Amino acid sequence: MRWSAPPAPAWTCRVCSTGPAGYRPLRRSPEGWQLWPPPRGATPRLCSPAGQAVALLDDEACEPLDRCTAYVVCAAAYNSLNLWELVDELFELAQDLAPRCPVPAQAAAVAVNRVLLRLERATSLLETGEQAAADHQLGRALEAVAQARAVSLPALWVRDVEACDTALRLLVTSGPGSPAGAVTVTQPSHLDWLLVTALEQRDDLAAAGDLEVLPLLDAARALALLRLGRVGEARVVAELLAGGATSSSSGARSFLAWVRALVLEPSAWTGAGGAYARLVSGQRWQSRRAVLVAARSIIALERLQADHRRLAQDASTDVLTGLQNRRVFEAWLTRPVRREATAALLLIDLDDFKKINDVHGNGVGDDVLRQVGRIIGQYVRPEDLAVRHGGDEFAVVLEQSVPLDEPALQRAVALRHRLQDHDWGATAPGLSVRASVGVAVGELSEGAEVLYQRADVALYAAKQSTDGVVLADPGLGRDGRPPSDADSRGASACERAAGG
Repeated sequence: MRWSAPPAPAWTCRVCSTGPAGYRPLRRSPEGWQLWPPPRGATPRLCSPAGQAVALLDDEACEPLDRCTAYVVCAAAYNSLNLWELVDELFELAQDLAPRCPVPAQAAAVAVNRVLLRLERATSLLETGEQAAADHQLGRALEAVAQARAVSLPALWVRDVEACDTALRLLVTSGPGSPAGAVTVTQPSHLDWLLVTALEQRDDLAAAGDLEVLPLLDAARALALLRLGRVGEARVVAELLAGGATSSSSGARSFLAWVRALVLEPSAWTGAGGAYARLVSGQRWQSRRAVLVAARSIIALERLQADHRRLAQDASTDVLTGLQNRRVFEAWLTRPVRREATAALLLIDLDDFKKINDVHGNGVGDDVLRQVGRIIGQYVRPEDLAVRHGGDEFAVVLEQSVPLDEPALQRAVALRHRLQDHDWGATAPGLSVRASVGVAVGELSEGAEVLYQRADVALYAAKQSTDGVVLADPGLGRDGRPPSDADSRGASACERAAGG
């Protein structure tokens, strides 16, 4: 991710005032000393969408391979911010999903990434002088190496893992009493053997064009040579770190500059120079922790919002058919509307549905309702409202600002034919399903309930008609019924509305 910023102020300074090593400058702000320019990608432009993605991946309905791959992608994004704790958690989630994925390469990617992650985290701890914490992470990284060796890896990744193993052992300084998982002190004779191995591995990585493990291996070689007192050799290796080239996903970008400064300019680490270097490392670590807290907060908020959306969807969705439920329909009936809004309402009732349950059983009846819901869902636009009104009755609302009489009637006829022509015999031998549709069209200025009353009368008429589809007479009274029929039909309509 790119980050645009104005030029750094003239009063910023560097850890090493001159020389090839150089360190990133600090800038003073009302919040204190800050790195300039800010860490790459350390903005809400990355944390916010990454947090949204992590929250969405909690959905068990997603394919395991998609979730596993997406966790790895999110982890790479957070790794660019050096949020290693969060990255490790995402890799854990991806690792749990890997056995369920049809593509085994995801398990390999997770295994190798965890090695790199813990190695990079350990190098950052070395910079800040937290040796005990660094040794613990080095031990965890060696555990990850053992786990990666148990996974089938591509040839290049095998070289990367083995090179990481060598770099880790070159960096280890833990002794007795180290945290669980850490390893013992590397003796000088063993360091000599590791340095020979590292040089051979370096040639292989250079031939392969490696951009991530190779610089880390060189940095570990330089520190090991310095520890052995072979300063001249250490300086030669440190010169290879010029430019600090790493891959875009590497979280150890500043480690290379730190090693160069430590080896090439040892005087800079005494007195004021060393104090300033520790200040820079400490400020960077504090900044990283602040970003980690912010990232976790964003994920927590996104998860809460996702839970809210799921709960809201559950509250408005009919479990059996997947359509909207009666609560949504009643909200539509009572909501305020624009004066010029026009709508068509289709009320659909399955004919003799009780007979289907009696003859074929309630299980078949539920399956019929599910398939009817699916067919209706296919016949509505995203902006339309499709509802299971209750029992075996459904409703479709079409809203727009143009006359809807003919389009609504045509869609009602087509939907009825589609329901009737469906292959119901595949659900149960001898099964057939027919439906009646009442259609009402009009302006909503009088209220959606008036439209519903007219559609209900039309549905009553449709059930008596051979065509099975009736368009309500727009000349009906405000109560949706002709004056002469109000008393005789009002009861049945109200009963259906209350019992649906």
